[in-house]
Amino acid sequence: MTGAVWGFEPPHIHEMSHLVCVSNSLSYSNSYCPASRADPCFQLRAELTITIVYAPTECSAVSDKDAFYTSLNDHLDQVKRHNIHLVLGDFNARVGLDSHSHHPTVVGRHCFYETTNDNGERLVTMCEENNLRPAQMRFPQPRSRLWSWRHPSGSVHQLDHILINNKWVNSLRNCRAYSTVELDSDHRIVSITLVTSLRTSKGRPSRRTNNWKRLQDPAIKEKFQLELSNRFEALQNDITSTISEWYDSFETAVKEVVENVIGERRPCEMPSWVSEETMKLKDERDEAKKRYSISKSQQSREKWRKLNTSLNESYKRDENAALNKQIDDLKLADEMGDYTTTWKIIHDLSGNDKRTSVKVRKRDGTVPASDSELLSEWSKYFSSLLNNENGP
Repeated sequence: MTGAVWGFEPPHIHEMSHLVCVSNSLSYSNSYCPASRADPCFQLRAELTITIVYAPTECSAVSDKDAFYTSLNDHLDQVKRHNIHLVLGDFNARVGLDSHSHHPTVVGRHCFYETTNDNGERLVTMCEENNLRPAQMRFPQPRSRLWSWRHPSGSVHQLDHILINNKWVNSLRNCRAYSTVELDSDHRIVSITLVTSLRTSKGRPSRRTNNWKRLQDPAIKEKFQLELSNRFEALQNDITSTISEWYDSFETAVKEVVENVIGERRPCEMPSWVSEETMKLKDERDEAKKRYSISKSQQSREKWRKLNTSLNESYKRDENAALNKQIDDLKLADEMGDYTTTWKIIHDLSGNDKRTSVKVRKRDGTVPASDSELLSEWSKYFSSLLNNENGP
């Protein structure tokens, strides 16, 4: 195991400590040191690499934030890609659900906040650049297990994060914060459960899924109909083929038109409000990321970062445009007296459109308090049903 402490030293902080526990028998305590003096602090085996960080606060100067993340990225580039790499510490970053909408493959859906601040956006960008994934957002937890820092006023926040490289993200089993250990600190312990497995997953046969949503665009719909019409006209002039040959040609023509005009749906479908311009910008950003991963040059990194910034701004523009359209549709539906559409849009905007499932109740009308009571109730039900002499 290898490790390093990476941090930003504010004027009012001179020393801090971190505790890292590995299994039940190994623990390491490391003293804080600024980024300029970061050295490996412990080393046992190369399979596990731990990087401990302390990032500038939200109100810090932009130059300090840029210097911190530039230095951290340089350090992360030196870590072996096949290692289990954990990056943990106080990032002073708020990551919200909007980041999950913009970067669903990086940020999970179980976020503590609704919106992401500047430090959070920098953290998400750093995760994309280094193929890291935040652990907290991957597991559903009550809010009492998500916050990691308590403000002197009593409000709680999630500022401490644990990141793991994407190669080993499926080895995560849980991530949560604890209050059971007294640390004499305003921060809480954040813990992950990691179970490594060297077994390769069995890949499923790939199946093409067409992006039929593109037909909602009038221009694409017209192009699709025109190409189909041209192909069908050519088939009608073929009088020498048999019925089977004509059907095979018909099927091939439809598939080719769908591939050329409709295209394949992306593995991780973006929200419906994302525009085609944003999707093209995302493809350019992904291509720049591939080039940087090969060349590792400063020029390719700067191009990638500029495209990533432009992509985030485009996401926000699309989201605001979709919100304004929903508000306009809401006003129009209310004026026309279409209350079904009115309440549907209200539920979509408020996030209260989810339907709660009906819970199984006991014979006395109460809800089972535990799984054992639920199993007992099902056992009684089937016993009476199957042992009934008069039939069900």
